[in-house]
Amino acid sequence: MGLSPLVGVLGHRQVGKTTLLEQNAKSYFVLDQKKEQAEAKAEPYQYLATRAGSWVALDECQSVPELFPELKEWVRTHKKPGQFILSGSVRFSSREAIKESLTGRIVNLELLPFSLSEAHSERLSDFLLRALEATDFTRWVHSLPKQTSGIEKRHQQLRQYWETGGLPSVCFLRDPKQRRFKIEEQLLTILDRDVRLVKKIQLPLGDIRAVLTALAEQHGQPLNLTIIRSETGISLPTVKKLLYVFEATFLIRPLRIEGSTKGTCYYFEDQAEAGHLVVQKKYTDSELFIHSLYLNLRTQFEYRLGEVYSVFRFETQGGALVPLCFQTRMGTIGIIPVLSAEDAYKQNMGSIRSFLAKYSQSKVLLVHLDAKSPQAINDRVMSVAAGMVL
Repeated sequence: MGLSPLVGVLGHRQVGKTTLLEQNAKSYFVLDQKKEQAEAKAEPYQYLATRAGSWVALDECQSVPELFPELKEWVRTHKKPGQFILSGSVRFSSREAIKESLTGRIVNLELLPFSLSEAHSERLSDFLLRALEATDFTRWVHSLPKQTSGIEKRHQQLRQYWETGGLPSVCFLRDPKQRRFKIEEQLLTILDRDVRLVKKIQLPLGDIRAVLTALAEQHGQPLNLTIIRSETGISLPTVKKLLYVFEATFLIRPLRIEGSTKGTCYYFEDQAEAGHLVVQKKYTDSELFIHSLYLNLRTQFEYRLGEVYSVFRFETQGGALVPLCFQTRMGTIGIIPVLSAEDAYKQNMGSIRSFLAKYSQSKVLLVHLDAKSPQAINDRVMSVAAGMVL
């Protein structure tokens, strides 16, 4: 708030933006309420002038694009930091009218669904950062806890996370029927309201949902647009447009594929939503494990100011695969999720060697669901329980 007159707080619907604003803003206005919206559209500059101050929250402001040219003019003449907090369930950069007005004038913060530690009111882990800083795993492993107490409980919590996800409005509901109802309600709102704010999509709601469902069937795998077109009957240009829109409304996140196999794979931003959508398949434990690690491990970088990172998938035509790779200024760390630690190194030796040869200053973690103490395979490879990493 001390760096810019405008701060954006963005994220999935029901991720907790409103609660955050209500607790921290000095004044709060909701722009998807009819009265507030009508006033903002009719006299946008006057609307801002009568509410201006410090830490003024304008919630769901993507509903009134007319406001943004006036915000541009307002901050040109009023440069004091921390004036307006703008929240939205749509990426501002995805709407041209908003993007042009805000470029260079706003600092955006993204609110993610709860990680496992947040859902259980625990301190955010920094295991990956410490692993990246370690110069030699065979030495670093001696500084790690040897006891395994608490790891089995953590693994139970992780398996529960596979079903409940991390959206605050859903993950604390213990009745599966209530969770399904709430997820369905949220998806309908996003697909029928937010999606159409980003692009002029003429498809009926059922067709939009069919594309999202087909994407959930390919979740975490290299994207095959031809299969989606075949399953839905929707043209490739429209499918590509919908992919852009789904990302802009915080439903999915793309991961580039590096190695001799190029392409993109997608992960859903919330694990419970992905599971709710699939029809033709049931995710395996391995798929669920990878997804939950992606969602939880990224928070170790995302929520630390100044940490610049990227996430990708490493895959070669020869069969080497490291599903999750985090790259930072300190180096690159590959995550290979395995359900059991037994023989994990032997089974993944080819992938590990290929990855370590490709990236300098790289390391690999074999992350498993056994209640075992961490083991350094060599100076750059370690086997460790998910409960310790998270």
